[in-house]
Amino acid sequence: MKRRAGRPRPIVARGPSGKTPAAPAGRTTRTPRGGVVPLAVALALALAVGGARGASYPTRSLELIVPWAAGGGSDRVARFLADALQREFGQPVIVVNRTGGSGAVGHSAGALAAPDGHTLTLATFELSTLRAMGISPLTWR
Repeated sequence: MKRRAGRPRPIVARGPSGKTPAAPAGRTTRTPRGGVVPLAVALALALAVGGARGASYPTRSLELIVPWAAGGGSDRVARFLADALQREFGQPVIVVNRTGGSGAVGHSAGALAAPDGHTLTLATFELSTLRAMGISPLTWR
């Protein structure tokens, strides 16, 4: 098969025999679709709407901390979530982008916020890697 000029050749991992190793029985080599963002949105909605909701909650505006810059995917998800929470609670939800340190600044701000239920954090995958990379002592716990 002749390859066209300018098209990159796919990178394929090969075993010692020079053949591509087969996937173990019962497993697939395809990456699942969806990712972490939909899971984070579902978890945040479940906690915010069902978990801490009392007769008078919230008593003031909510703050939603996003550990990434405005305009990115996490920011868009946070603004969608903020709009839904604002309609549900009838209180303003303010999205605050706290960037820096591979997400460490925003995740730390959320972890160290007052535990009054009025500060939410959009946790992303990087939270599970910050400690291993030596950037922050934070963990998912």
